[in-house]
Amino acid sequence: MNEQDHENRIIQIESNLAQLEHLVDRLNEVIQEQDKQLRMFSKAQVHLTQKIQTFELDQIQRHNDKPPHYE
Repeated sequence: MNEQDHENRIIQIESNLAQLEHLVDRLNEVIQEQDKQLRMFSKAQVHLTQKIQTFELDQIQRHNDKPPHYE
């Protein structure tokens, strides 16, 4: 290989590296956005679970009449 071939090869490697760096940056942005969404969905799931539990408990208490001797 002559000097020109080495230079062209280095240029190609640098170009590939720049593309990879850009790809890594983009993937990182996607991961950060997905993390935000996952945290939001997790909070919503906890909130909904609590609401369902409260609703179910209310339903049980509403339909669970005390026997006459407890009154």
